[in-house]
Amino acid sequence: MKNLFLIFLLSILKVVYSQNAFDLKSLISEAKYFLREDFAFIDPNFYIRTEDYRLFNGYFTHLSSDQICLYIYLINKLEPNITSEENLNLTMKKLFNEVIGAKRNIAIENSIIVLISVEDKIMKIERGMVISKEITDKICAKIIKHRLPIINSGDYLQGVVGILSDIQYYHDNFDDYQDLDDDDIDDKDKEKDKEKDKDKEKDKDKEKDKEEDKDKDKDKKTEDDEQIIDEKNNNKNDNIDGNYYLYIIIIGIILLLLIILIIFIKRRINSKIRNSERINYTLFTKI
Repeated sequence: MKNLFLIFLLSILKVVYSQNAFDLKSLISEAKYFLREDFAFIDPNFYIRTEDYRLFNGYFTHLSSDQICLYIYLINKLEPNITSEENLNLTMKKLFNEVIGAKRNIAIENSIIVLISVEDKIMKIERGMVISKEITDKICAKIIKHRLPIINSGDYLQGVVGILSDIQYYHDNFDDYQDLDDDDIDDKDKEKDKEKDKDKEKDKDKEKDKEEDKDKDKDKKTEDDEQIIDEKNNNKNDNIDGNYYLYIIIIGIILLLLIILIIFIKRRINSKIRNSERINYTLFTKI
């Protein structure tokens, strides 16, 4: 009875373990689930959110234009019989031939498979004959050295994006790295980082100049607005002054007309008085 219980318990553990560990067959079967024939990101344990896959599109499109096939496996662990260095190398070669070799319209010589096992803290890169002249063993070792610690720290998205960025960069600039050893590659990368820093500084300076130009434009606009307001006020004052003088002139004209009218009335009155006196004088003379 105890033996049966032990066998049952071991079988359960085996089932549970097999769900979390990947052998060659399971890796190949997982490769069937992809969106495009020339690219696949296989993440059965959802280390990276699906909505973050959009960050890969730019790299995929760029590499696709150069007819490069790229498969990235981000899995939790491998079975123990695979994790040894020799078996892992054989597994990668078999995986490469089985997965890439089975695809139509894919040049196996220009293909890359990246295998990342999170719990085993393992990362391997297998390449075709042509692409291996650009992404050399030394460059692969450098990519693993820089990106595996990021993945081991739990930043899976940044690690995978870094791998894609490195593959694109070294592919685009392989002439500069073709005959370099490890130290020279490091020096070249340092130069690249310095150039990036210089570009960032230039971008910062450009942004600063843009901000200064914006401030100048803003100040100029403020000055223009103030000038417009002053002109409006001046025009308003001029209008007020003009109206004031116009009122004075009108009042003056009215007063002048009144004076003329008064003079005219006075003259009329005086004229009537004189006429009446003349009539009276005439009558008196006759009498």
